[in-house]
Amino acid sequence: MNKSKISVVLCTLLGSVIFLNAQTFDPVYSADLLLPDNVKENKVVPEVVPPYKITTRRYLSHFSMQRFSQGNEIRIKILLNSVENTDIEDFALAYDSGNEYRMGNIYGIDHVTFPLYVKVTYRTWNAFHAVQSDVVFEFTINCPGTWNVTLFN
Repeated sequence: MNKSKISVVLCTLLGSVIFLNAQTFDPVYSADLLLPDNVKENKVVPEVVPPYKITTRRYLSHFSMQRFSQGNEIRIKILLNSVENTDIEDFALAYDSGNEYRMGNIYGIDHVTFPLYVKVTYRTWNAFHAVQSDVVFEFTINCPGTWNVTLFN
């Protein structure tokens, strides 16, 4: 039998509101209802922030994001059939801090502040060189460090 939780509201003569669990009639104090989600039993529970978050991923077979050392740099490598993709057109990199650079087939952003928002867009062929696609990969990195981002088409 599915038990639904129903609260009963009682108003006292003094104007305070008491919430009761309708099944057990245990009081639920109104101050407990106003606490934020990260405060439980008078203890502050720290919120866990993921190291990165993917916002948009379009026309990518898969990707890899690895933090490998201390620092403030992002390196982006683009592969097609597990080799460097040299058929990239209309490459654009949007970000909210740092300086963009290119070293061979690696695109990078250095001197960044975290959290860092990055949007990578480009046009490339599929694995069979039959159709071109407009790739969009959007992410936010929260954890400081030097990051290697690898995009696979």
